[in-house]
Amino acid sequence: MNHSNIIQKFTRNAVLGLQQGVVVDHPVIILLERGRTKVTTEMSSGTSSESWRYVVLVTKFSLDFLTQGLLKAFGVLVPALVNKLETNYGTIGFILSLELTVFFMACPLVCILAKRINPRALCIVGTVGSSAAIIASAYVDSPAWFGFAMFMTGLFSSPINQISYEVLHQYFGEKFGFVNSICLLGSLVGGMAFPVLTSKLLDAYGLEGALLCLAAVYLHCTPVAVTFRPPHSSTGGFYQVPACEEGDIGRVIELPEGAEENDLTLQPDDCETAEQVDPFAVGQNEENNAKSKLDRVVDFLTVTLNIPMLAQEKAFCLLFLPCKYIVQVTMVSWTLFVVSYGLTKGLDESLAAYLPLAGALGGFINQGVVTIILHFRPHWGAIIFIANMASVAAAFFLYQLRVSFSHLLVCSFFAGGGIFGAFPATYSVLVFYVATEHFAGILSIKLFVTGAAVISSGYMAGSLYDVTGSFDDVFMILGGMSAASVLLTIALMLVKKRRRDPQ
Repeated sequence: MNHSNIIQKFTRNAVLGLQQGVVVDHPVIILLERGRTKVTTEMSSGTSSESWRYVVLVTKFSLDFLTQGLLKAFGVLVPALVNKLETNYGTIGFILSLELTVFFMACPLVCILAKRINPRALCIVGTVGSSAAIIASAYVDSPAWFGFAMFMTGLFSSPINQISYEVLHQYFGEKFGFVNSICLLGSLVGGMAFPVLTSKLLDAYGLEGALLCLAAVYLHCTPVAVTFRPPHSSTGGFYQVPACEEGDIGRVIELPEGAEENDLTLQPDDCETAEQVDPFAVGQNEENNAKSKLDRVVDFLTVTLNIPMLAQEKAFCLLFLPCKYIVQVTMVSWTLFVVSYGLTKGLDESLAAYLPLAGALGGFINQGVVTIILHFRPHWGAIIFIANMASVAAAFFLYQLRVSFSHLLVCSFFAGGGIFGAFPATYSVLVFYVATEHFAGILSIKLFVTGAAVISSGYMAGSLYDVTGSFDDVFMILGGMSAASVLLTIALMLVKKRRRDPQ
């Protein structure tokens, strides 16, 4: 009698035994019995996860509202910080950009920690720590200590940044791009609400009082973090049976004395084999012990950066991560210098101030349109990104044609609209062009690239102006970079199409 017949006969007898109330101490029987209760449990937990995901959606919207709002709030406090710390605007600007940079660039570290520490607990501790760092910043008197407080604010805020995206993706899957676009609207709302609130707090309580109030407001991220529980896994709760040799099939496992049936945990020792010691493993251990320190460093970096994962997703990493960098650089550079560009074209300062407002209006409208499109066509992320970045490139090229206020206003509307419309599309591309099991790791790398762009974009754009001496040339270069992102995304689409249809 072969093994399949043995298994069928044993399983049939086991089911009869379960129906008659007979307790059989065997891994297969325990899995059958627990599988029966697991179906009932998942029916209730499935309904719970279905409703809870909307809670996650609301709290992620609130998180984006708070994080982006806090960044805008610090912008209002810059003059007061310069006076209190007796420093210059450049130093304060660098410190505040450092906080945002660490907020993004620490995400790969968070991705590693989340595999060893409960992610929700990591978020809760991080939000409390970031609020404490903001409180500490209210009582420092030197730029160095203020910079350290902002560094810790960004570092402690990073876990909830990374993990919130992961949990949102776990709940919504292919709809992640659409729901994340809704959440990003919270950033726009926070960017409009917090400057007004901070200005009122500054007038009423001074700099220290305003920072304390902002810390209290940001502490609301803690209850937000509590809601980021992962959904019930379809395989969660099952006991994994270790691989056994063929001769082990049907062997009875006895419960330890004093243990209950429900507490049974199968150990690899339960699968007895003829050989208990693997000579190859012993030799491998000796070889590992002989490794040089350099080899150990290389191994550490390989594990930390997850090089095998990057190799498997090399098309996305090589073709689209540069696009994400370009979008971020373009956004920061345009925001910093669009008013200066208008002034060089002869606009009054009062009129030039409307150029970024036109871009923000275009961004709000376009992001709403992108959200609707992603709801009905969630896999159109790459197409949406191409269309938006093409409009950004065209706007930068067309800035040079005329110097009238209306012309610059229209160009700013399309430039800002395209930039803000491209942001949610990048997350949709991430979902459909990266394997599900690699989502968290590639997301952390994507956020790391965002941080690198934040810290380098202002200096890059300023250096371009110093070298060329013309904002026209700077905008032309930004337009060329935007066009390059379009070509790279088209190449990514062609690579995926070739892999899907090799013929």
